[in-house]
Amino acid sequence: MMNVTIILTWYSVMASWLTRTCCSLIQEDVLSPALQQQPYSEATAVLIDAEVRRIVEESHQEADRLLAAHRDTLDALAHALLKAESLNAQEIRDAAGMTDPPAGELRTPAAVPAGA
Repeated sequence: MMNVTIILTWYSVMASWLTRTCCSLIQEDVLSPALQQQPYSEATAVLIDAEVRRIVEESHQEADRLLAAHRDTLDALAHALLKAESLNAQEIRDAAGMTDPPAGELRTPAAVPAGA
């Protein structure tokens, strides 16, 4: 469950970052004369823009879905953080109603393999 919380937070941060970054890149592309000389056709540029937009929108929708699906847990964590300002791993598990992981199964973000 802790990994779900980490993933939810990551999705939310990444969705916001991707939105800001894509908007910034689009603005730079439109406003910068140096970027107007692209090595591909306008039709390809339209396809690229549409695909970037689709990926950003799907990621944002997935982040919203995950946040909504785990809203009770997020609210419990937010309430605990308002009371304590910072929480250790056990306090996070307690606030989220999670059980302790079996010995040896506690994974830190650095230990989580790519795609997990």
